[in-house]
Amino acid sequence: DCSYVVEDDVEAGYLATKHLLDLGHSKIGGIFKSDDIQGHYRFEGFSKACSEKGLEVCSSRILWFDTEQAEEKLGGCCAKEELDHLLKECSALVCYNDQVAMKVLDRARFKGLNIPKDLSLVSFDDSQLAVASEVKLTTVAHPQEKLGVEAAKSILQMIAKEKIYHTIKMKPRLIIRGSTCEFKERMG
Repeated sequence: DCSYVVEDDVEAGYLATKHLLDLGHSKIGGIFKSDDIQGHYRFEGFSKACSEKGLEVCSSRILWFDTEQAEEKLGGCCAKEELDHLLKECSALVCYNDQVAMKVLDRARFKGLNIPKDLSLVSFDDSQLAVASEVKLTTVAHPQEKLGVEAAKSILQMIAKEKIYHTIKMKPRLIIRGSTCEFKERMG
């Protein structure tokens, strides 16, 4: 029951997943963060897009991690087993953010997979990491600057008692780059 200015993370998860569904992918997995609300909202959008397409969200294709276990789950030796399972089971992955997508990209390369031919990736944030690799990430852009401007305006209005309560959800934007393509059955 308080004011907020946020990105619509449910819509962000929905956009990312719908993009993959529109490309013909049906074995879509996800990597989401469990100890922040963004991860849960993005998963909610993921689930909504799958449900609209009549696809069940398969728990074996979802990897949850928290802040404390991020390195262990995404970069340590036990990560190899969990990530390898996703790489084998999925034709596409929705990754919690660009940093996670880069870890998946590295592991996929190590396993000899081609991004996007063997595995399509969509991430979130449109950070500098999204364009740092030879494979440019398809990502849902976080409207950071616009969000900051709106938050500042809201605070000033609250201080001036012009408007006491603000509920603003910023619309995310999908930026399509080279990490996604139409689904084609993997050979071998």
